[in-house]
Amino acid sequence: EYSSNILEHSVANRRKIWKEFYDRALNGEHFTVEYSNAYKSGLRFYETSFNPILNEAGQVVGANMFSRDITDRIEAQQKLLEKETQIQAIINTSDMIIFSMDQNGIFTLADGKGLLRQQLDKEQMIGKDYHQLYKRYPEIIADIDLAFSGKRHKKERTIGTHIYEIQ
Repeated sequence: EYSSNILEHSVANRRKIWKEFYDRALNGEHFTVEYSNAYKSGLRFYETSFNPILNEAGQVVGANMFSRDITDRIEAQQKLLEKETQIQAIINTSDMIIFSMDQNGIFTLADGKGLLRQQLDKEQMIGKDYHQLYKRYPEIIADIDLAFSGKRHKKERTIGTHIYEIQ
C-alpha cells in the first residue's frame, strides 16, 4: 500500500527526530546529519543531507534527502584515533623529544618527555626557527642544515647531559 507520509516508514522511536529534520528542510534549511543504526550484523553509520525543494517563485514546495553509508569512514577514523592515542602515550612516556620542522626550518611539532629535561615546553619551540632555538649550539645547527640539504644524514651528539640525534 502506498503512503504519501514518509514518517510512517520510519522506526517508531525515531519518528519525532525525523519529523524535526523534515520540518527544518521544509522551512528552507539545507543541512546534513550523521547517525547510526544497529542491525543484527552490527552497527552501521549514515550521513543524510536534507534539502528544500523550491518552486520557480522561490517558495518551499517539498524536501528531499540523500543518504549514504559512511561506516567505513567512521571505522577508519576510530582506528586512527586509537593509533594516535597509542603514539601519544609512547611520546609522553619516552625520555626524548619528537619534533618536525617545515621546509623553512620552523618547528611545527615538538613533544615528548625530553622537553622537561631541557626545561622547554611545546610553545617555546613551535613556530620558532631552529637557528634561533639552538643559537648556542652551532654543531646542532650544522647537523640540521645537513639534514635539510637532502643528503642522508644521521648524527648523534652529546651536549652536557643530553644526547641529540638528527636524521
